[in-house]
Amino acid sequence: MLTLPFYVYETDQIYQEKINLDSSSIVIIEEIFLQRDEWREYLDYVCYLDCPRDIRFDRVLNRDPYNGSHEKRLQKYKRRYWLGEEHYLHKVNPIKIADQVIKYEKR
Repeated sequence: MLTLPFYVYETDQIYQEKINLDSSSIVIIEEIFLQRDEWREYLDYVCYLDCPRDIRFDRVLNRDPYNGSHEKRLQKYKRRYWLGEEHYLHKVNPIKIADQVIKYEKR
């Protein structure tokens, strides 16, 4: 049994959900702050997708229309995520400690 937090876009809140896993399960976790010290010991293998900031920012601003207008999304990400991301990238340096780095290549 695994208990994980899930984000509800419509209410901008997190709830806990229990998930049953058997011993042969493979769990893939996608998260910007994944390699924080307190989580690292639980991960068997970490791939880091090295994607330029401008592409990441553009994608997130264009994918979340449920969060309101483009300007509202921009302000939310500036206030809530991008400062944290910058701190994490400098403090943890995830590209250096990942088991594998996958370089983003524009198609």
